[in-house]
Amino acid sequence: HVYKIVTFGIQTWMAENLVYKPNSGGWQLNGSDESKRFVYGHQYNRETARTACPAGWHLPTDDAWTQLLNYFGGKNAAGSALTQSVFVATLIGDGQSYWTWITSTEEKKSFNVVKLNFNSKSIDFENRQIKKYGDWFFSVRCVKD
Repeated sequence: HVYKIVTFGIQTWMAENLVYKPNSGGWQLNGSDESKRFVYGHQYNRETARTACPAGWHLPTDDAWTQLLNYFGGKNAAGSALTQSVFVATLIGDGQSYWTWITSTEEKKSFNVVKLNFNSKSIDFENRQIKKYGDWFFSVRCVKD
């Protein structure tokens, strides 16, 4: 699969969710409908997410997401800018939020998730640490090294 990429300032991001299908530690939305994987991406548990990005790419940090939101004018303006850009986060679940794995800049060994709540124009940015990570599956969006 060839991923669309986009550069904002000094950051280069994948413009779509990772679709890599691991042997274990992954989950696909809509069961066995393989075509949906290329629309929504694959979902990964924490351990699989750690190594899912291809060579030359990595999981973003919370700081990388903050830089991205700041590029679009901060949390209060980034919602409409991101939803109109090529970077559009494929919305999962209720159509109002997007969850993805990140590495924490505070604790290098910690893996957290970011939840982006899309309102009409703003984004609520939540960084949550998942304590019982084996039971959770989220998207992966990679940043270029």
